[in-house]
Amino acid sequence: MSISGQASIVATLTRSFIGTMTLPMSLLLFFWSGISLATSLDCAITFVAGPPSASTSSLVANPNTQIADGNAIIGLSTTIRDTYGNRIGNANVALMASGGNTTFAPALGKTDGNGYFASTMQGTKVQTETVKAATDGNVFVTTSVNFVVGPASATKSTFTTNVASVLANNSNFITLTVKLYDSLSHPISGQTASFAASGPSTTINPPTCVTNASGICTTTYRSSVAQNANAIIAVGGLNATKSMIFTAYPVSCSLVASPNTQVADSNTPIRLTATVYDTNSVVVAGQPISFMAVGGAGCAPTAATTDAAGTAQIRLASISAGPSTVYAHSVKAACQTAVNFSARSAA
Repeated sequence: MSISGQASIVATLTRSFIGTMTLPMSLLLFFWSGISLATSLDCAITFVAGPPSASTSSLVANPNTQIADGNAIIGLSTTIRDTYGNRIGNANVALMASGGNTTFAPALGKTDGNGYFASTMQGTKVQTETVKAATDGNVFVTTSVNFVVGPASATKSTFTTNVASVLANNSNFITLTVKLYDSLSHPISGQTASFAASGPSTTINPPTCVTNASGICTTTYRSSVAQNANAIIAVGGLNATKSMIFTAYPVSCSLVASPNTQVADSNTPIRLTATVYDTNSVVVAGQPISFMAVGGAGCAPTAATTDAAGTAQIRLASISAGPSTVYAHSVKAACQTAVNFSARSAA
């Protein structure tokens, strides 16, 4: 038996989901004898996913907010689909972020059989970033993540005073500065610092302050009682103390010349250092001192204020040879020292 002719069937099939289907087909075969025989054939047809689509693909961050400490992890789930939502396996995926100091693990890869690609990201910079997952055909999907400051760090945060001591006159004050940072020295803003004092008759202004964008806030302490006291600070889960000294009025001082003798050429001065003490022999910071010289020498400047060590320095020069006496005075404290200016050598 032979077939005297050939027949062809052309059909168009459409389907919106992938997979393999079996299509039964009834064919009518014609033989040369004019006898027809109906038979059935099965045809297997496979539908595959189309190209990636940005509108149906997705990128999900979980969580979308994490601490910027280089250790905390944000999980990233990328799913690549075609226009009809069919998942695309073996698709290339590349991850990138709009900000710096960010790492992905991994940053490149391919989707699995379910069109899924998993990765993680970490960051050390406080910022909001747009994360992009790019795939074949220049198609990409995005999501937003936030890296935020961590908890306050006791080792990175600082609590400092501008001077160690001031006069206990309820007017002079010590400024205390809070600088609040996390473990990577990111400033922590919006935290309320509360202040107290261990000693009596101490005024704190203000008793609370809120850290600014640089993680900083300040307050002042003043006292009407001479005492050693502690500033007590509570902020951002941290508790700290800072020592302060409120001194009595200065009652004594010392005045030291270095050197004691100098050439009287007006260009080579003697350095004078005055130190002021209270009744407990504690140095007094922030105290004004006036200076005066007798004997032809001149003081520059004629007034100064003691620093944190209770000292103030001036220079003394003269164009006349001979001895001079220098006097220093501060409230109830007075002191003096003698110096000498020698004649210049003959040319």
